[in-house]
Amino acid sequence: SIEFDEASIQLTVAYPLNAASVRFRKRDRVVLTVDPLFQTLRFAIELLPDAAFDKNPSQRRKALLDKVDAFGHQLDQKAFQGASKKLHEDIQKSVESWVVQRDDPGVRSTKRDVLMLIDRIEARIQARAQTK
Repeated sequence: SIEFDEASIQLTVAYPLNAASVRFRKRDRVVLTVDPLFQTLRFAIELLPDAAFDKNPSQRRKALLDKVDAFGHQLDQKAFQGASKKLHEDIQKSVESWVVQRDDPGVRSTKRDVLMLIDRIEARIQARAQTK
């Protein structure tokens, strides 16, 4: 058998519209807790290929990830109005202006994917705000 220090898995997990976290358990112990809104957006941006950025891909990606981290912090603080504003007025506008649509075979994340994800995240933020 081969042992790995690190492994990457990708899976689809259905969760309620207003879910604030998804917990992965091994027996009775929680081994991982993630905020599905923050983490899916962060992952989608990490998967954008360098060619998807109009220029300076490493700097643009880092700037976008910093914005997403600030968005995640707002979600943690239950500042849903601020998170929604950050999502649309900062993250979405940056994606629209810095990312170019590429439909190359094998690309795992595109501008269109990220923008559609932002729209879905907004619906989930509104659902969380209503159950606050």
